[in-house]
Amino acid sequence: MRNSANIMCVLVVMGMTLLSCDGVYREEPLPAIVGRWSLVEQDGLPVPGGYVDYYDFFDNGEGLFSHYDFYGRLVSDPFVWEIRRYGELCIRYMDYGIGTYFYYFDCDGPYLYLSGYPDFYYYDTYARISR
Repeated sequence: MRNSANIMCVLVVMGMTLLSCDGVYREEPLPAIVGRWSLVEQDGLPVPGGYVDYYDFFDNGEGLFSHYDFYGRLVSDPFVWEIRRYGELCIRYMDYGIGTYFYYFDCDGPYLYLSGYPDFYYYDTYARISR
């Protein structure tokens, strides 16, 4: 009985030590993809104006994918996003009919490259635009 009480005390002290805060707030830097992006190229070819789509990545992990429908109206689909590892992006649309997409990405200053392939054999190029 005494042995189990000692073990419980040790576990409680260890739990408090592991869960205690040091009082310092550390904010992670925002990922480079936060912002508004406009499609400018698909596989190195320019995209005509009526076929341009947009990604908005917000700093809270939400976003919007906007594109023109068959009638020329701009429609938006909300999603949540996360970076699994640097270079790997997961986008989960709120509309389950659209689903979840995994992309490889690279952010080079004003350009964002998205691809379904780790070697970027096929890729889309997005340019950062101001709101």
